[in-house]
Amino acid sequence: MNLNPLLSIRASVTAALACTLLLGACGTPASSYKNKGDIYFDAGQNQVAIESYEQYLALRAGDEAARYNLSKAYMRSGDYAKAAEHLRVLHTQSPRTPEYTESLADALLAGGRRDELYRLLKSEALEQQTMDDWLRLGRFALRQGDKDTALVALLASAKVDAGRSWQPHVTLYDYHRSMGQRPEAIRRLRMAAWVAPRNAEVTRRIAESGAISGPTFALRPDEWDARVFENPLQPFNPFEGKPPVEAPADPDPVK
Repeated sequence: MNLNPLLSIRASVTAALACTLLLGACGTPASSYKNKGDIYFDAGQNQVAIESYEQYLALRAGDEAARYNLSKAYMRSGDYAKAAEHLRVLHTQSPRTPEYTESLADALLAGGRRDELYRLLKSEALEQQTMDDWLRLGRFALRQGDKDTALVALLASAKVDAGRSWQPHVTLYDYHRSMGQRPEAIRRLRMAAWVAPRNAEVTRRIAESGAISGPTFALRPDEWDARVFENPLQPFNPFEGKPPVEAPADPDPVK
Protein backbone atom coordinates (compact mmCIF):
# COMPACT_ATOMS: atom_id res chain seq x y z
CA MET A 1 0.00 0.00 0.00
CA ASN A 2 1.48 3.36 -1.07
CA LEU A 3 1.42 6.03 1.62
CA ASN A 4 1.43 9.75 0.97
CA PRO A 5 5.15 10.76 1.27
CA LEU A 6 4.25 13.93 3.19
CA LEU A 7 2.17 11.99 5.69
CA SER A 8 5.01 9.50 6.05
CA ILE A 9 7.50 12.28 6.83
CA ARG A 10 5.14 13.86 9.36
CA ALA A 11 4.59 10.51 11.00
CA SER A 12 8.36 9.98 11.27
CA VAL A 13 8.92 13.37 12.88
CA THR A 14 6.00 12.84 15.26
CA ALA A 15 7.35 9.43 16.23
CA ALA A 16 10.83 10.85 16.77
CA LEU A 17 9.49 13.60 19.02
CA ALA A 18 7.31 11.16 20.93
CA CYS A 19 10.32 8.90 21.43
CA THR A 20 12.38 11.87 22.57
CA LEU A 21 9.80 13.14 25.03
CA LEU A 22 9.38 9.78 26.69
CA LEU A 23 12.64 9.99 28.60
CA GLY A 24 14.04 6.55 29.07
CA ALA A 25 11.61 4.85 26.68
CA CYS A 26 13.91 5.10 23.69
CA GLY A 27 17.29 5.64 25.34
CA THR A 28 18.85 7.41 28.26
CA PRO A 29 17.47 10.78 29.42
CA ALA A 30 20.64 12.47 28.17
CA SER A 31 20.30 11.13 24.64
CA SER A 32 16.62 12.11 24.64
CA TYR A 33 17.52 15.74 25.31
CA LYS A 34 20.09 15.61 22.51
CA ASN A 35 17.69 14.01 20.05
CA LYS A 36 15.09 16.66 20.79
CA GLY A 37 17.71 19.39 20.37
CA ASP A 38 18.83 17.96 17.02
CA ILE A 39 15.25 17.77 15.71
CA TYR A 40 14.39 21.35 16.65
CA PHE A 41 17.81 22.66 15.55
CA ASP A 42 17.33 21.18 12.08
CA ALA A 43 13.81 22.66 12.00
CA GLY A 44 15.18 26.12 12.81
CA GLN A 45 13.30 26.34 16.12
CA ASN A 46 16.24 27.78 17.99
CA GLN A 47 14.77 28.45 21.42
CA VAL A 48 13.54 24.89 21.94
CA ALA A 49 16.81 23.58 20.54
CA ILE A 50 18.75 25.78 22.99
CA GLU A 51 16.75 24.55 25.98
CA SER A 52 17.22 20.91 24.95
CA TYR A 53 20.94 21.21 24.28
CA GLU A 54 21.50 23.05 27.56
CA GLN A 55 19.76 20.22 29.43
CA TYR A 56 21.79 17.65 27.55
CA LEU A 57 25.14 19.37 28.12
CA ALA A 58 24.41 19.63 31.84
CA LEU A 59 24.69 15.82 31.73
CA ARG A 60 27.21 15.36 28.91
CA ALA A 61 29.45 18.42 28.94
CA GLY A 62 32.10 16.89 26.69
CA ASP A 63 29.91 16.44 23.58
CA GLU A 64 31.50 18.91 21.16
CA ALA A 65 29.00 18.39 18.34
CA ALA A 66 26.04 19.24 20.58
CA ARG A 67 27.82 22.28 22.03
CA TYR A 68 28.70 23.48 18.54
CA ASN A 69 25.07 23.20 17.45
CA LEU A 70 24.07 25.06 20.61
CA SER A 71 26.46 27.89 19.75
CA LYS A 72 24.95 28.07 16.25
CA ALA A 73 21.43 28.21 17.71
CA TYR A 74 22.50 31.10 19.96
CA MET A 75 24.07 32.87 16.95
CA ARG A 76 20.87 32.44 14.93
CA SER A 77 18.92 33.85 17.88
CA GLY A 78 21.18 36.91 18.06
CA ASP A 79 22.61 36.02 21.47
CA TYR A 80 26.26 36.46 20.51
CA ALA A 81 27.53 36.54 24.10
CA LYS A 82 26.12 33.08 24.85
CA ALA A 83 27.39 31.76 21.52
CA ALA A 84 30.87 33.03 22.34
CA GLU A 85 30.67 31.49 25.83
CA HIS A 86 30.15 28.00 24.39
CA LEU A 87 32.63 28.53 21.57
CA ARG A 88 35.32 29.46 24.10
CA VAL A 89 34.74 26.08 25.75
CA LEU A 90 35.08 24.33 22.38
CA HIS A 91 38.19 26.29 21.51
CA THR A 92 39.76 25.31 24.83
CA GLN A 93 38.85 21.66 24.29
CA SER A 94 40.06 21.55 20.67
CA PRO A 95 42.18 24.64 19.99
CA ARG A 96 43.29 23.51 16.54
CA THR A 97 39.82 22.94 15.11
CA PRO A 98 39.46 25.71 12.48
CA GLU A 99 35.65 25.73 12.61
CA TYR A 100 35.69 26.55 16.32
CA THR A 101 38.20 29.37 15.91
CA GLU A 102 36.34 30.82 12.93
CA SER A 103 32.97 30.62 14.68
CA LEU A 104 34.35 32.13 17.88
CA ALA A 105 35.80 35.01 15.88
CA ASP A 106 32.42 35.51 14.17
CA ALA A 107 30.64 35.59 17.54
CA LEU A 108 33.14 38.04 19.03
CA LEU A 109 32.87 40.32 16.02
CA ALA A 110 29.07 40.19 15.99
CA GLY A 111 28.98 40.87 19.72
CA GLY A 112 31.30 43.87 19.47
CA ARG A 113 34.12 42.23 21.45
CA ARG A 114 36.80 43.47 19.10
CA ASP A 115 39.67 43.62 21.59
CA GLU A 116 39.16 39.97 22.49
CA LEU A 117 38.89 39.11 18.80
CA TYR A 118 42.25 40.72 18.07
CA ARG A 119 43.92 39.04 21.04
CA LEU A 120 42.59 35.66 19.96
CA LEU A 121 43.55 35.85 16.29
CA LYS A 122 46.90 37.57 16.75
CA SER A 123 48.00 35.12 19.45
CA GLU A 124 46.95 32.18 17.27
CA ALA A 125 48.88 33.54 14.29
CA LEU A 126 52.05 34.26 16.25
CA GLU A 127 51.96 30.93 18.06
CA GLN A 128 51.02 28.62 15.20
CA GLN A 129 52.68 30.48 12.29
CA THR A 130 50.44 28.89 9.66
CA MET A 131 49.08 30.39 6.48
CA ASP A 132 45.51 29.78 7.67
CA ASP A 133 45.98 31.60 10.97
CA TRP A 134 47.58 34.68 9.41
CA LEU A 135 44.95 34.67 6.66
CA ARG A 136 42.14 34.52 9.25
CA LEU A 137 43.58 37.53 11.10
CA GLY A 138 43.83 39.41 7.80
CA ARG A 139 40.26 38.60 6.77
CA PHE A 140 38.74 39.65 10.08
CA ALA A 141 40.82 42.83 10.14
CA LEU A 142 39.42 43.63 6.70
CA ARG A 143 35.89 43.05 7.96
CA GLN A 144 36.54 45.63 10.68
CA GLY A 145 37.99 48.12 8.22
CA ASP A 146 41.47 47.85 9.74
CA LYS A 147 43.41 48.03 6.48
CA ASP A 148 46.87 48.32 8.07
CA THR A 149 46.60 45.18 10.18
CA ALA A 150 44.92 43.37 7.29
CA LEU A 151 47.82 44.06 4.93
CA VAL A 152 50.47 43.00 7.46
CA ALA A 153 48.64 39.76 8.22
CA LEU A 154 47.83 38.91 4.60
CA LEU A 155 51.43 39.44 3.51
CA ALA A 156 52.52 37.27 6.44
CA SER A 157 50.13 34.51 5.33
CA ALA A 158 51.82 34.44 1.93
CA LYS A 159 55.29 34.62 3.44
CA VAL A 160 55.00 31.75 5.94
CA ASP A 161 53.64 29.61 3.10
CA ALA A 162 56.44 30.73 0.73
CA GLY A 163 53.74 31.78 -1.73
CA ARG A 164 52.65 28.18 -2.40
CA SER A 165 48.90 28.59 -1.73
CA TRP A 166 46.46 30.59 -3.83
CA GLN A 167 44.32 31.87 -0.93
CA PRO A 168 46.66 34.63 0.30
CA HIS A 169 47.17 35.94 -3.24
CA VAL A 170 43.43 36.02 -3.98
CA THR A 171 42.70 37.75 -0.66
CA LEU A 172 45.47 40.27 -1.34
CA TYR A 173 43.90 40.84 -4.74
CA ASP A 174 40.61 41.60 -2.97
CA TYR A 175 42.43 43.89 -0.53
CA HIS A 176 44.22 45.95 -3.20
CA ARG A 177 41.08 46.08 -5.31
CA SER A 178 39.12 47.50 -2.36
CA MET A 179 41.84 50.14 -1.96
CA GLY A 180 41.63 51.15 -5.63
CA GLN A 181 45.15 49.81 -6.27
CA ARG A 182 44.48 47.99 -9.53
CA PRO A 183 48.08 47.38 -10.67
CA GLU A 184 49.01 45.65 -7.39
CA ALA A 185 45.69 43.81 -7.36
CA ILE A 186 46.40 42.37 -10.82
CA ARG A 187 49.94 41.43 -9.75
CA ARG A 188 48.52 39.33 -6.91
CA LEU A 189 46.02 37.76 -9.27
CA ARG A 190 48.87 36.78 -11.58
CA MET A 191 50.64 35.14 -8.62
CA ALA A 192 47.48 33.20 -7.80
CA ALA A 193 47.39 32.03 -11.42
CA TRP A 194 50.98 30.81 -11.10
CA VAL A 195 50.10 28.71 -8.06
CA ALA A 196 46.66 27.43 -9.09
CA PRO A 197 45.85 28.24 -12.73
CA ARG A 198 42.76 26.00 -12.85
CA ASN A 199 41.30 26.88 -9.46
CA ALA A 200 37.69 28.05 -9.76
CA GLU A 201 38.13 31.05 -7.41
CA VAL A 202 41.25 32.17 -9.27
CA THR A 203 39.65 31.91 -12.72
CA ARG A 204 36.54 33.72 -11.45
CA ARG A 205 38.61 36.61 -10.12
CA ILE A 206 40.53 36.83 -13.40
CA ALA A 207 37.27 37.01 -15.35
CA GLU A 208 35.77 39.68 -13.09
CA SER A 209 38.98 41.76 -13.14
CA GLY A 210 38.88 42.17 -16.90
CA ALA A 211 42.54 41.17 -17.11
CA ILE A 212 43.71 39.49 -20.29
CA SER A 213 44.87 36.01 -19.35
CA GLY A 214 47.41 34.51 -21.72
CA PRO A 215 50.56 32.36 -21.67
CA THR A 216 52.56 35.09 -19.91
CA PHE A 217 49.88 36.13 -17.41
CA ALA A 218 51.04 33.97 -14.48
CA LEU A 219 53.69 35.54 -12.26
CA ARG A 220 56.02 33.82 -9.81
CA PRO A 221 54.97 34.89 -6.26
CA ASP A 222 57.17 37.42 -4.49
CA GLU A 223 57.36 35.07 -1.48
CA TRP A 224 58.48 31.98 -3.42
CA ASP A 225 61.94 32.02 -1.84
CA ALA A 226 60.85 33.33 1.55
CA ARG A 227 62.61 31.78 4.54
CA VAL A 228 61.01 32.90 7.78
CA PHE A 229 61.83 29.98 10.07
CA GLU A 230 65.58 29.61 9.58
CA ASN A 231 66.45 31.00 13.04
CA PRO A 232 64.38 29.33 15.80
CA LEU A 233 65.73 31.86 18.30
CA GLN A 234 64.13 34.68 16.35
CA PRO A 235 60.43 33.88 15.84
CA PHE A 236 58.69 35.45 12.87
CA ASN A 237 56.72 38.50 13.93
CA PRO A 238 55.67 40.90 11.16
CA PHE A 239 54.36 43.36 13.74
CA GLU A 240 57.80 44.02 15.25
CA GLY A 241 58.70 47.66 14.92
CA LYS A 242 55.08 48.56 14.18
CA PRO A 243 52.45 50.08 16.50
CA PRO A 244 50.55 47.46 18.55
CA VAL A 245 47.45 45.95 16.96
CA GLU A 246 44.35 47.50 18.46
CA ALA A 247 40.71 47.19 17.57
CA PRO A 248 39.54 50.17 15.48
CA ALA A 249 37.45 52.63 17.43
CA ASP A 250 33.70 52.40 16.95
CA PRO A 251 32.11 55.35 15.11
CA ASP A 252 30.99 58.17 17.37
CA PRO A 253 27.19 57.72 17.60
CA VAL A 254 26.73 61.37 18.62
CA LYS A 255 27.94 62.78 15.35
